[in-house]
Amino acid sequence: MHTHNLSITTVEELIPLLKNSKIKDNKSLLIQVFCGILQTPFIYELRSLLKGRFPNAALIGATTDGEICEGRVLNHECIISLTQFESVVPVVAAIRGEDSYAIGKTIGSRLIDDSTRALILFGAGIKQDGEAIVRGIEEISDTVIVAGGLAGDDGRFKEPVAFTYDDFVQNGVVGVALGSDRLRIITDYSFEWELLGRPMGVTRAEGNRLYTIDGVPVAQVYGRYFGEKMAAEIPRSTVEFPFMIDRNGLQIARAPVALHPDGSVTLAGSIRVGDRVCFGFGNPENILDPSQMLSQRMEEEMESIFVFSSMARRRFMPELIENEILPLQSLAPTSGFFTYGEFFHVPGSNEMLNQSMTMIAMSESEKKNRRSSRLPVRDESGFSKTLKSLTRFANSALDEMEKMNTSLEEKVLLRTQELQKLNDELEERIAEQVVQNREKDQILFEQSRMAAMGEMISSIAHQWRQPLNALSLTIVNLRDAYDFQTLDDDKMEKFSVKSQRLIQKMSTTIDDFRNFFIADKEKKSFSPAAVIRETVALIDASLKYHSIELDLELDTPEELYGYPGEFSQALLNLIANSRDVLIEKRSLSPKISITVQSRMETMEITISDNGGGIADAVLPKIFDPYFTTKEQGKGTGIGLYMTKMILEDHMGGKITAHNTHEGAQFVIILPHPKGK
Repeated sequence: MHTHNLSITTVEELIPLLKNSKIKDNKSLLIQVFCGILQTPFIYELRSLLKGRFPNAALIGATTDGEICEGRVLNHECIISLTQFESVVPVVAAIRGEDSYAIGKTIGSRLIDDSTRALILFGAGIKQDGEAIVRGIEEISDTVIVAGGLAGDDGRFKEPVAFTYDDFVQNGVVGVALGSDRLRIITDYSFEWELLGRPMGVTRAEGNRLYTIDGVPVAQVYGRYFGEKMAAEIPRSTVEFPFMIDRNGLQIARAPVALHPDGSVTLAGSIRVGDRVCFGFGNPENILDPSQMLSQRMEEEMESIFVFSSMARRRFMPELIENEILPLQSLAPTSGFFTYGEFFHVPGSNEMLNQSMTMIAMSESEKKNRRSSRLPVRDESGFSKTLKSLTRFANSALDEMEKMNTSLEEKVLLRTQELQKLNDELEERIAEQVVQNREKDQILFEQSRMAAMGEMISSIAHQWRQPLNALSLTIVNLRDAYDFQTLDDDKMEKFSVKSQRLIQKMSTTIDDFRNFFIADKEKKSFSPAAVIRETVALIDASLKYHSIELDLELDTPEELYGYPGEFSQALLNLIANSRDVLIEKRSLSPKISITVQSRMETMEITISDNGGGIADAVLPKIFDPYFTTKEQGKGTGIGLYMTKMILEDHMGGKITAHNTHEGAQFVIILPHPKGK
């Protein structure tokens, strides 16, 4: 077998190259296209040209994150690798879909037979799970070598594609099967990424979607250790710091290829709940150590070499990466591409790697050992020594922190036991305190009632002032009539009727106020509109005396369920507060508005005034017990506290306060009987 590698930037460049290559069309010809030109029309035109020239050949191709041709590292070019086999007849297949495991199983069943030695696969689409693909293939065979990788798209992480002559796959896989008794295959890989930091646990993952590590979204984990800027630029920013996992004794990486709004990431391969992961980082001097290069480990002569290397390696050391690949060209024609994930075979299974350089070397000639040209292990440079020292320092510090953490956990456990004992004692004290608080609340309630009684006495004075004045005037008129001897039976009758009417009005006032102070013994349904009117009647004289306009909008037939007397007391507190503010501010057109609106399951009652509102610094405190803004001796500071207690604790409602453009507004939300 032999391989001829061509590099082009336009389709027209390929025509004379093919003419000079003397390659003929036949079924044993495999064409691999590693395309760094991410233009669909270019790929279609290229396929058409190749199919016209080599209709019987097998073709697979993929877009890339960099190309390899004759050992050289290129970018934004297209490599056509033509391999002429002698005994192998390549078989091609393409599978589309989103279930990576099913894709692997299907392409395995189509391509693998008893003669199959190896599959070269190119995965397409950001969401493909490379590990699930190889697990699906292993359902068909776990001895067939799987090589290749996931297609790239120049670090855009949007739409890498793969293709054959007849298929253009945006989500799925294309592959070629190679089989022959004469075909010799060697696979190898280079990793050389080092562990960094403490082990962490995967706490939520599904396939290749990683959600949380130690209960924290992945983006936040990156942000915590490497900064928010790096977290915001996932996946481009994290190629140098993948997650490291142990898989069957093989240290592999898992690098993000997509970031999701919830802080989770899509990886190139699967990850499982319970996996222990560390961050990894690359040391260029270790990666490029001549004694560790693949070219130094190959002991047999081979005829063709295909390299599938991680895009992270090229981007991590762009000026040096060719030093890792070029030595292979001295062994055999070398081509390939930089991937978003690399397929690699180990005895008994295949794996999906990241941050690795993988190689598959092939030959159909007899086995020959090549001369050893191993280089001596070089001395580490100062940079490498410093980096390793810093790594050892960081990991030693982490070990010490783990020991300290264990000690702290023991101390915390002991302290927790002590706190539990204290907590048990506190529960008893709290129970006692609750009883005392209830007693205090009852005292506050009684104090509120007494304050309301004072308000009522003041209101009675206002209510009685007019009839007392009228009665006094009537008596004066009676006296004058007597003195001037004009008193007759008719005047005496009018005096008696008028006096009785005035006295009856005063008696009714006393009854109204006495009913206000009768405590509610049990909850019952009542009309809020009726209670509001009755409450307003108690303070109406005071409002009129101070020329305060009262606007009522109470048109609702709905009822409430609770304590009407307590509800009335709460309303009286709110109305009296608004009245006092309007008197203090001496508003030009003082006004109090009360509205009732029925909702689906609640009733909304608003009480507002045009007194200028409540100071922002005071507003959050107005419902606190004993808080008042009135002068000493003019306010107890318990009115609004008891109002809140009545409406929320006793009636299951809610009261809030805020400012409007005119003044303060209190909003009461209470449940309907059907909404309880």
